[in-house]
Amino acid sequence: MARPKLPKDLVESGERLLTWGSGPSGQVLASNRAIYLPSSGDFMASGWTRVAWMSVDRATWEEPEVLIEGRLGGSPRRWRVTLADAGRLPEVIRERVTASIVISEHVDLVEGGGARIVGRRTDGDTAVEWSITFDPGLDPDDPGLRAAAVNALADLRDSLGI
Repeated sequence: MARPKLPKDLVESGERLLTWGSGPSGQVLASNRAIYLPSSGDFMASGWTRVAWMSVDRATWEEPEVLIEGRLGGSPRRWRVTLADAGRLPEVIRERVTASIVISEHVDLVEGGGARIVGRRTDGDTAVEWSITFDPGLDPDDPGLRAAAVNALADLRDSLGI
């Protein structure tokens, strides 16, 4: 199979193709900055959905499918793609997602519950983007809980010097 090209209308400066896989619904491309999935519906551009590595929360490979869970446009999303030829794609996905994580730590906020705080970087960027995910059963809209999480994030950043 010929080496595919990243979609010109979505690619960022300095982005380069690392590997790809193919299946019945199309190709999946992995660059140094994002994964490109065959698109259908929202966020479609040239038949591709681009998900930056720092927006991928979880990726699993169970032959012949890759499952990507992440955020796109601020909303949680899931993509499941069947691959007849995965090549090195599963290994590269794991490496790129792991490489984007600066820190992932669970903090206790209330008795019996807390939140996961994750700091991530994009390829070639020094800025860290932070996310807070509350444990199931906790109300993320509770102002007291949010304040406790923001304080925990500030403490974590201070301890790391970030």
